Amino acid sequence: MKLADTNTDTKAANIGESPTPITKAANFGETPMMKAELLPYNQIATRKVIRAYQQKIESLLYAAVTTQIDITFAVSQLARFLTNPSPEHHAAADRVLHYLYRYRRLGLQLGGADDFLVATDASFADNTLDRKSSQADVMILFGGVIEWRANKQDTVTTSTTEAELLSLSQGAKEGQYIKCHTPSNQRDSSSANQATARRYS
Repeated sequence: MKLADTNTDTKAANIGESPTPITKAANFGETPMMKAELLPYNQIATRKVIRAYQQKIESLLYAAVTTQIDITFAVSQLARFLTNPSPEHHAAADRVLHYLYRYRRLGLQLGGADDFLVATDASFADNTLDRKSSQADVMILFGGVIEWRANKQDTVTTSTTEAELLSLSQGAKEGQYIKCHTPSNQRDSSSANQATARRYS
């Protein structure tokens, strides 16, 4: 998996307005998210602010699901606050939009290998409210990314090892499913079935 210059130019998305002005530092949008954890808003957002935030996340989700693997984790975090976003949530969403615009000339370059790789990772208890861990996985086939995911684990784990093993287990299941449905494995299975049929005919 490589990043290549696509030599295209697009305008930055400008969906709705943030409720507060954003101070754009020189490195604003250099990464899709900050290290600080996003927490629920302790006030009530207006309907206009909520709608503007939902439009931003709607566009970001489309990009994260289709081609932008690098914003998947950030968008999964932002999508938790769709019903009552704070100014900090708006600023975080704008950061992802600026990140996409900053690196708009880069795209995924496919091809260059003939193997199948599955990688998983987990962040132990990084959600302070419920002590659940975050996890992610990515699958690469023939040198190109074909599947990716970033989400919060369903159960509370009690150690880093347990969180990593849970992520690994789910990634291995998905990987095994993909491996069993690739054309080469289907041909091998078909050939084996034909050989068995001839042997017992």
